Amino acid sequence: EARVLPVLSTMLPITIPRPDWQGKPTDRFPWPFLGYRMIKGRTASEARLSAADRLRVAPDLARFLTQLHAIDTTLLDVPGDVLNRRDFVSRLPLMVERLDTIRRHGIIDDAAPWLLLFRDLEHAGRIEMSTLVHGDLYARHLLIDDRARLCGIIDWGDVHAGDAAMDLMLTFGFLPASARGAFFAEYGPVDSRLLRTARLRAAFHAVSVTWHGVGLCDAELMDEGRLALQFVLED
Repeated sequence: EARVLPVLSTMLPITIPRPDWQGKPTDRFPWPFLGYRMIKGRTASEARLSAADRLRVAPDLARFLTQLHAIDTTLLDVPGDVLNRRDFVSRLPLMVERLDTIRRHGIIDDAAPWLLLFRDLEHAGRIEMSTLVHGDLYARHLLIDDRARLCGIIDWGDVHAGDAAMDLMLTFGFLPASARGAFFAEYGPVDSRLLRTARLRAAFHAVSVTWHGVGLCDAELMDEGRLALQFVLED
């Protein structure tokens, strides 16, 4: 983040953090940290966006990702996908466990609709990808202004050179099906592999966000998780 964000902040159409201060580990706080000026806005989860709001935001998200994904990763010192985020086979047991937790808390009645998405898995992990991606795009990392427009993208701890599907997951986890046409009209066409991988990533992420919200007793996060669980099933 310290190396990449100052460069990216001059190349993108939406405000992102620009680290101005770097803190070094001490005995009192044994981790490095970054400081940057506050970006005005509130998270999309806090804004409680309607379907119409999400439709309005869709082209802005698409323009942002079009420019981000066009940046040559060889110009930046970023890692590859060291977490192998496309390996849904090894993540499936964790998803089953988390689905069971949110079912027991009454958020869903049955895990089957989400598990069905993972039948006949295509193992995409063997395909080498080198697109510059944010890596963790969802409602808590999108900032919205008073007019319900996109005004910032935060939390870049997962930035890497990988699969564009890791960012395109927001078309399934943040946008209702009715807003996807507006997104792809701006972003451009994508192939079936990208769409399938994006939906699978969105499903895993939606389950994890909801499960995390349950663990924290965070009503706002649980509500956004419920929406993401709904959106990911929509065609």
